[in-house]
Amino acid sequence: MKAIQFIIIITLFCNCAIGQLEKTATSAIINGTLWPFTNDTITISYYPYKLGITAMGSTEKKIVTSDGNFQINIPDMDHPYYCSITSTHLKGLLFSDQLIEPGDSISVKAGKDSYKNYSQTNRPFLNITGRNAAKNQALHLFHYARLYNKIAGIKTNIIDRYTNLTEAAFVFESNESKYRAYWDSLTKANRAVFSETSRNIIERDFTVGKIKGIMSTYSTLKDKLISTKSPEKDIQQLNTDYTTIITPILQELFTHYSTSTLSPEFLDMAVRKTMIETKIKENNSPKFPAIKYADALQQWPENNREAIATALLAYIFTFNANTENIQELIAKVGTMVYAPELKAIVENFEKNYTPGITVTPFSLTGLRGETINSNDYADKVVVLDFWFTGCDACITMARVLRLAKDRLAGDPDIIFMSISIDTNRETWLSSVSKGIYSHADFVNAYTNGMGMEHSLIQQYQIQAYPRVMIMAKGNKMFKSNPHMPKNRDEVELLVQDILDAKTK
Repeated sequence: MKAIQFIIIITLFCNCAIGQLEKTATSAIINGTLWPFTNDTITISYYPYKLGITAMGSTEKKIVTSDGNFQINIPDMDHPYYCSITSTHLKGLLFSDQLIEPGDSISVKAGKDSYKNYSQTNRPFLNITGRNAAKNQALHLFHYARLYNKIAGIKTNIIDRYTNLTEAAFVFESNESKYRAYWDSLTKANRAVFSETSRNIIERDFTVGKIKGIMSTYSTLKDKLISTKSPEKDIQQLNTDYTTIITPILQELFTHYSTSTLSPEFLDMAVRKTMIETKIKENNSPKFPAIKYADALQQWPENNREAIATALLAYIFTFNANTENIQELIAKVGTMVYAPELKAIVENFEKNYTPGITVTPFSLTGLRGETINSNDYADKVVVLDFWFTGCDACITMARVLRLAKDRLAGDPDIIFMSISIDTNRETWLSSVSKGIYSHADFVNAYTNGMGMEHSLIQQYQIQAYPRVMIMAKGNKMFKSNPHMPKNRDEVELLVQDILDAKTK
């Protein structure tokens, strides 16, 4: 089996007078030659925005290469972009959310032996050189060290062990200091010189990481209190501790780091904070109107708000936040967003997800190889469930949907359609036969080996699994984000969503 060897060259073009180079380069070309593993696929993409941990950002170019050759043209960069490279064989990112500024000219190389036991070596596998490339080499070294726990003194994977938020805040504060010290050592060793913009973006993310750790601990502690039916005063105290700890950290963040370019890490933090504080205000109600998020969005600076608001919508549609009347929030966000790339994303949400919109007809493949057409079920309410083999959460969702269908007592007007994105037909058939991802009395369908490239998956940008959507009669979108039960008691909320679709 061959190891990957690849070269990525980023060459910047700019307007030049005779004998004189313009001060500001605004365009780039990324090209290279990769020698991948057998049957590997390398994907290269760049994006002016990436909306947090979702992949719904406005990716300007996405090249899938199986022979290793590629070229990307990046015109008219008016702010820093991000670039990623993924390998199917290595099941992950080779070049993760790397910051690319106008004027960069970067070459990324990996020798033919670089990938042998790369996670066990003391040296990351990429060598990044070129104009303004020192920042990317330092970022790569830092991401590698953090991924493989090579930074001394960092405490990881202990969120669920904390008994209070103050204890967690102390640990994450300590981690931030160690991350910054390690980063300083890398930048000095690589003689990295940063523009003010890139320095602000990179260094701000250290504080962002601390905030995310504290918020994750808060959510874990809150879930424990709710699940154990703790007194309301305990939850109120946790909410008070959260506000007391988080507010000054965020104020300090905006005081020290000012840039309109938001990293994926920052957007993820901002979305989570917006959602947490809305849920606090709504007393942790399992369902509430989506427009309630609009108030919490006002906390963010105006020059950041449109990207955060768009990222919030992306998160809701990707991870099924339990909200009602989503169209009200889409309309509100539409009045807040002006950047063309973000405006296009919001308009796409409105086009595809607004309740009452006709779902574009789609075709799938059934267990016997027959064609399953969505139009054949136009007289039914259809509960669409998307899954893939190996997804543990999909197994849990299959159990929930079993309970929901049983509660509906075999209502003939309601169909459960279980759609697998497995690319191997035999894998799909084997998983269906086991009855853990789906059930025999569901309409079992397959994307015919196209996986996530199937038009239905692409149209609704389904990237997180499992995913459930509900179509009302007439192939009308009813809910793209129905209630996702956390336990058996909440199954009734999903059942009610399905029953409500019958009245539309």
